[in-house]
Amino acid sequence: MDYENFKEMVQDRIKSCLPEDYGNARVDVKRVYKVNQVKDSLVIIPEGKNISLPNIYISNLYEGYKKCGSFEMVMRAVSDSIQRHGSLIQEEVPELDKDSIKDNA
Repeated sequence: MDYENFKEMVQDRIKSCLPEDYGNARVDVKRVYKVNQVKDSLVIIPEGKNISLPNIYISNLYEGYKKCGSFEMVMRAVSDSIQRHGSLIQEEVPELDKDSIKDNA
């Protein structure tokens, strides 16, 4: 499987690998600009949250897939990682209030 097909399959199937509480999460692939490179990142935003889970770089997943040859194994690893990091998101990040920032200056 080539990289572009792999990327599409990850985006299409990730929700089916996650628990039900991620069923309404928004899943996108975004281009992330790093020093001297551009990476495709899997971005998952749980429903009702204003922050996303940490970036998951699809190129890293693809390298893992090429080594093990099992798409299912890679998806299980991604699911485990998402669930581990998702449990760390307990509360909403408060919106910045410019007046309170001014008071603290």
